Amino acid sequence: MNYKLLTAFVFLLVGCNPSESKKQIRVYFDLKGYFESEVNRLTKSAVMVDKTTAKDGVSETKKLNSIDWKNELSVFMASDINKPAWIKSYKTERKLEGSDSTEVYTALDSALHTRSLSITWNKNHEVRKVLIVNSTRNGLYDLDETLQYIPDEMYQINRIQKAKMLKENKFSVKGLFEKR
Repeated sequence: MNYKLLTAFVFLLVGCNPSESKKQIRVYFDLKGYFESEVNRLTKSAVMVDKTTAKDGVSETKKLNSIDWKNELSVFMASDINKPAWIKSYKTERKLEGSDSTEVYTALDSALHTRSLSITWNKNHEVRKVLIVNSTRNGLYDLDETLQYIPDEMYQINRIQKAKMLKENKFSVKGLFEKR
């Protein structure tokens, strides 16, 4: 009898299709998917970027044509709000601004890292701008991030971290795409 149960259990496990169980319902804008496609596009185009990094007021600018875009845009992808547990955690608001439209997702729970996500599209429904506000508060530190991405124009990451008993830390990255 136990052999039959074990055999049935094994068939049940083998019969499960892992790709089906990993499908994710996208309630909000697919931020991760969007930036994955941007990583592929930017990697293929070998675009030239004037990149400025600044830490606590000291900055450095470099002209780069070889960038690991997956790493460079990872903070944007990490702000994806399409997690199954967060299906009803963001309020959605749509706005029309001339020929552009903007969709704003605002966190309903102050414990969520991504506080707001704003996507602006042009009349052809192409992404014109992504704006993300992240915030983390805990017993060790407070972290505020503002992320902005304008395709083929620029990306910017501003981060302020206030650790307990340490001085405030400011960090920013700004990349300007060279026009071709």
